[in-house]
Amino acid sequence: MDRRIVFQKKQMLSNPQQQFTVEKMAELVNLSKSHLHQLFKREVGMSPIKYLWNLRLGKARELLETEG
Repeated sequence: MDRRIVFQKKQMLSNPQQQFTVEKMAELVNLSKSHLHQLFKREVGMSPIKYLWNLRLGKARELLETEG
């Protein structure tokens, strides 16, 4: 997997509550927004925003299951 995508995924995993935008993510790995989107989708199978959304949903599900 591309090291920039690995880095970006680690950033999202360690701080899922952070306000990530495609612009900020692209800046972190020194890519254009469109290139990041394309590369992320090719490497992960979904857009970076969808990945973050799924990550947050999973975390919420986990919290609901431990509370209930």
